Amino acid sequence: MMRVIKKSLLEGFFTENPDAEQPLKTWLSAVRSAEWGCGADILRSFPKAQLHNAGRSVVFEVVRERYYVMAFVEYPARTLSIQRIDSSSYPEPSRKIFH
Repeated sequence: MMRVIKKSLLEGFFTENPDAEQPLKTWLSAVRSAEWGCGADILRSFPKAQLHNAGRSVVFEVVRERYYVMAFVEYPARTLSIQRIDSSSYPEPSRKIFH
């Protein structure tokens, strides 16, 4: 089971994007129940995810080409920390997003 940090970012995003609420809740449920030990495990669950920084930074495509969640993953601690949610275009990972 993964522990998810900064879930409040999802709730704030729902307020501005009500159509994203159900897909993001479905994504959150899948993440919470995941047993990831490495980046390859994430790709088995989410084949369209993009791994960066040796798999510690991940961009999840939640709704096809519509919503993206950027997060840090700490595999030994089984923790995913949401950093940002973006809409409409694939966000390019940068040090500003992932730090």
